[in-house]
Amino acid sequence: YTFSIVYVPFTFSHLFLLYSLENGLFYVWLVTWATAMSDTAGYFMGKTFGRHKVGFGVSPNKTYEGYILGCFLQMGLVAAFYAVARAYFNVPQYSYPEILVFGFVVYLASILGDLTESLIKRDSGVKDSGSLIPGHGGVLDLLDAMLITIPAAYYYFYIVQELRAI
Repeated sequence: YTFSIVYVPFTFSHLFLLYSLENGLFYVWLVTWATAMSDTAGYFMGKTFGRHKVGFGVSPNKTYEGYILGCFLQMGLVAAFYAVARAYFNVPQYSYPEILVFGFVVYLASILGDLTESLIKRDSGVKDSGSLIPGHGGVLDLLDAMLITIPAAYYYFYIVQELRAI
């Protein structure tokens, strides 16, 4: 209980920091897309090609194939989202390697958020949060992952912008 009083406001407050960047709404959409595609890509790749279980006690059905192939699929979907946004909207200019690294960072953060949320669910005796979105345990699972991916996205883009200023 005490953990959530600090954890949720601290991590979610990064949404305001992300939004405060120039073209902040674009960053919010990008991280939301990247997070949703992390879960979905991993789920579908794991269901389709998964043979070797990772062996996490909190999430026993995860496979190496789901994680690895899901990462590549998610990064491709993030790059496609960026390409469409760049073609039709005024968005910040990044190279595709920068966008692919962003996708990878969000993918890793999403896994951390998913495993953290699974641990919390297991400790509280809850099996699943819902099934509204295919490839997700529910809208709450997406929001739980975003508690980690939003700060990761903010610091990634902040660092990239700072490095460009050097």
